[in-house]
Amino acid sequence: MAKPKSSSKKLSRQKYQEALGGVQLEGLVLDECSAELRREKLLTSTSRSLTLAVSDEPRVQAKSDHGFIIEQKYKLVAKPSNERAYALRLTCKFVLTYSSDGEVSDQFLEIFTSNNVSLNSWPYFRELVQNLTQRMGMPPLTVPLLK
Repeated sequence: MAKPKSSSKKLSRQKYQEALGGVQLEGLVLDECSAELRREKLLTSTSRSLTLAVSDEPRVQAKSDHGFIIEQKYKLVAKPSNERAYALRLTCKFVLTYSSDGEVSDQFLEIFTSNNVSLNSWPYFRELVQNLTQRMGMPPLTVPLLK
């Protein structure tokens, strides 16, 4: 299921808050993960001098009367600040399962997917990056807080 289509009918802030009050995160699992480290690029760098670029892509997978499932993909590229080639490339996909007290509209899902999903999954992504980089024998990377 693709990202909900933008609707000409907007959801009021109050209606969104009411619907959000009935939403619970039921589960979050790591569905896919891939990491590639180029050790030769680390020889001239330290983790403090790596430039991090992170992109994300949320997508609604499924929707029912009382819940929905969203996949959240992340891609991290770490480059030595003086180089064009990456030292580390990491991609992952989390699947988040939510329950809801009531029916979830497409307008609600559009706002929720773009604003709330990353707030729920970002701490797990940060922990994954720190843990994996340490296990890969490099100084653990600390991904910044989501602001």
